[in-house]
Amino acid sequence: MTNDNTLRGELETTGLVLAFTQRNMWTANPTWKVGITERLSWQSGYNFVDASYQDGQRLGLFDYRVHGGTTGPTYNLTELDQVQLTGEYTLVSIPSIGLESTYYGAQGTWTHDFGDQLIGSVGGGGRFVSSDLDIPGSGSVRSHEIVWVYNAFLSKQYEQTTIRVDGSRRINPSGFGRLLQTDRVGGSLIHHVNETLTTSLSGGLYFVSGIATSPSSRDFPGARFLSVSPSISWNFAESWTVEATYTFAERSVEDINQHNGAHLMFLVLRYEGLKWAVSR
Repeated sequence: MTNDNTLRGELETTGLVLAFTQRNMWTANPTWKVGITERLSWQSGYNFVDASYQDGQRLGLFDYRVHGGTTGPTYNLTELDQVQLTGEYTLVSIPSIGLESTYYGAQGTWTHDFGDQLIGSVGGGGRFVSSDLDIPGSGSVRSHEIVWVYNAFLSKQYEQTTIRVDGSRRINPSGFGRLLQTDRVGGSLIHHVNETLTTSLSGGLYFVSGIATSPSSRDFPGARFLSVSPSISWNFAESWTVEATYTFAERSVEDINQHNGAHLMFLVLRYEGLKWAVSR
């Protein structure tokens, strides 16, 4: 279970936030991987999310639940090249407004090791999105849409430093009461000063738009969001870490000529206990 706030969690994932409030999120992400041959393996996964918002109805936020599954083969073409084909099916339900959305499709990904600790990856595919909205007294209204998704990254590893740039388009559920299409480009720099002290700088530029739910769904103006976050973390004891993060954020909605900026500070105390794994 994760207890965070919309500025810390939802904003970093979707690029959109309506109001500041606490968010409780239960998640489960088990995965299974089976080796078929030396080069070929098959991996499947299940994703469960249950998100709820403190005082959400007053703020226009809706609790939602997600059930999703992925499966597909991974094949090592050479020692430096890997291809992966993944099928996905996801169900998102928002009971308070009678909305159920599903999206499913397939995606291919190619990963290449360029040598000298430089790795790149590119992938893409399509998602068929279907939404059913129950309107009291009017029955159910259904809508369909095709969304093309993609992801790519380039990562360079030095002795104590890692540099990464990436870009993606994803479908995200949200407290807004509908699915969001989030396009993101960003990067990060992580430097290990010593065995216990780590500094980092990360940032992202998001372009957010709504995915059609029904002709009567809430209007959704496209939004742009920029975030830059330097941070420092200290592993002061076994399994214990304290992290301080500063974030500058700017949100723009051109359709209504709205521009907002914010300066945020977070101090997080994290405990990571024992991890359990089973292999065959």
